[in-house]
Amino acid sequence: LVDLAHKKGPSRLVSSASTIVWKEHTDSFTINEPLIEKLDLVGMNEYFGWYDWTAREVPNANWDVDFGKPVIVSETGGGCLAGNHGSPDARFTEENLVLIYEGQIEMVSRIPQLRGFAPWLLKDFRSHQRLLDGRQDMYNRKGLVSDEGVRKDAFKVLQQWYNSF
Repeated sequence: LVDLAHKKGPSRLVSSASTIVWKEHTDSFTINEPLIEKLDLVGMNEYFGWYDWTAREVPNANWDVDFGKPVIVSETGGGCLAGNHGSPDARFTEENLVLIYEGQIEMVSRIPQLRGFAPWLLKDFRSHQRLLDGRQDMYNRKGLVSDEGVRKDAFKVLQQWYNSF
């Protein structure tokens, strides 16, 4: 498919969400993906601070992803119910999502070939698979903006970082 994509659109870049591998007994991660040699850029979906590690541990992660190609974080983030304030260590709080993104920024800033960073996702949306009462209520709450259009505190964190470029 990569070859076909290059043939049909030679100027278009091809990427894929790659498989992340933890280097045992370290804080380092790499990507184990045979497809990388054909790709134009390395993509990775990672949710450090949400599904893996705690938000406070995220800045400690190091990446060994020097494949001689640009790297993009194609998905990352955590859940937060807009207006739910509390401990930075409590899931679904505004403070926890801020801590996740602050840690993400610190972590990915050490990847010299990083060329893109995309939070999952901009706006909360209905999802019948998200059943946690009082937090999810059948919504995916990983947005930087609530389903009602309220910007979460983490929105400002990413806005400031993006504006720094």
